[in-house]
Amino acid sequence: MRSIFFLFSIFVVSAFTEQIQSPSHAISLPAIFTSRIDSIPDYYQRDGSFGGFPRKGSLYCGPVSISNTLFYYDLNGYPGIINRSGDPKKDQYNLIKKLGSSRYVNTGSHGSSPADMVNGLKIFLSDHGYDSAKIHYYGFRTVPHDFGTGISVPDLNIARKALIENKAVWFNIGWYSFSRSRNEYRRNGGHWVSLVGYGHNGKENDPDVLIIHDPDTRWRFNDYLKPEEIKSGTLTGQIKGLPRDAAGFYRFRSSSGKYGIIGGMIVLEMLEGRVSQVTSSK
Repeated sequence: MRSIFFLFSIFVVSAFTEQIQSPSHAISLPAIFTSRIDSIPDYYQRDGSFGGFPRKGSLYCGPVSISNTLFYYDLNGYPGIINRSGDPKKDQYNLIKKLGSSRYVNTGSHGSSPADMVNGLKIFLSDHGYDSAKIHYYGFRTVPHDFGTGISVPDLNIARKALIENKAVWFNIGWYSFSRSRNEYRRNGGHWVSLVGYGHNGKENDPDVLIIHDPDTRWRFNDYLKPEEIKSGTLTGQIKGLPRDAAGFYRFRSSSGKYGIIGGMIVLEMLEGRVSQVTSSK
């Protein structure tokens, strides 16, 4: 799956005191949050180490994105998610392989749909003792009722607030070709990334910037998006849920005439620690 090409820089800054507001949800948040951007891994989905992943990893953005945050959680208060061998890269590779397997996300020729992701994540966490974890999906794609929120247009301030509360956030980005004459966005692919911070563009403070770990960029650690709200138009494509009104979704330019649009997001809340032990090999 195509990556997002933006300026790379590793930069840590402390929380900033300016506040940002969400008119629809009246959420007041720090304008900057970067405290974990260098602690959450950024595994490259096409890395051939240890044998790599099926199809040279081209469709493994979903399991890789999940693994980045789960690996961080394992080292920060939620043990038992990974089997530690002393080789962190190999440990994360094994975690990704497990997540992508048929028992969990079941990543195949279709990639990983939002339903695949939430179902697989829930089963994986239950298998590893975190039965109480809460998983919520925001977006227009179909997921099982237990994970739905009824919100079809992702609110980026909900995502920012989730990070502040130590929740995990994964964006489902659709790749769209834009026809100016028809004011129409046609979907031709998708991608998963991890949201890890916001409010800094690698050089200076910018409260509109989102900091992501993109599993399809190899030589950068942090990527910086500055999405803009779509005011009008139509999203079209071959997946269920399209066509639909484009207004309210957020886009960023990926190349001439092409945009990434944040069509969905998954938020994971781990709640209390491990409540049960794994009793069998899954």
